[in-house]
Amino acid sequence: CHMECKSDESCGDTDTSCSACRHYKQPLVDGKFRCVGICPEGTYPMEVDNLCLPCHSQCGSCRNASENSCIGCKPDFFLRHDTMTCIEFCPDKYYTDQKLRKCTRCKADCASCDTNSYTCTSCLD
Repeated sequence: CHMECKSDESCGDTDTSCSACRHYKQPLVDGKFRCVGICPEGTYPMEVDNLCLPCHSQCGSCRNASENSCIGCKPDFFLRHDTMTCIEFCPDKYYTDQKLRKCTRCKADCASCDTNSYTCTSCLD
C-alpha cells in the first residue's frame, strides 16, 4: 500500500489507488481522489470528512472557503490582515508592501503612506 492509504482497506502503490485515506482526500476529476498527508496550497482541510477543499478564488492559502479566511494570496493580490481578504489594490490609509504582498495600515495620523506604514505622504486634517 502507498503510505497515505489506510492499510486495512484495499489499496495500491500510488496515492490515487487507495479506497480510503490515512489523512486527507484531495478530490480530483471524475469522482476520483488522491490521498495526502497535508492539504496542498490553495486548499484547506475540512476535518469532518477529511477532505481538502478549494480556497476562495483569490486566496493562495486559507482557513476555509470564505473570502475572509485568506492566510496568503494568489499572485497579483495583496493580503489585508484586518479583514483576512485578498485584494488587487490596497485601500487609502494602507501601505502596499510589494515584497510581502500585503496591505499594512498607515500609522494613525496618516491619510496616506507610500514608502512604509509609518512615514506619511499626507496627513489627516
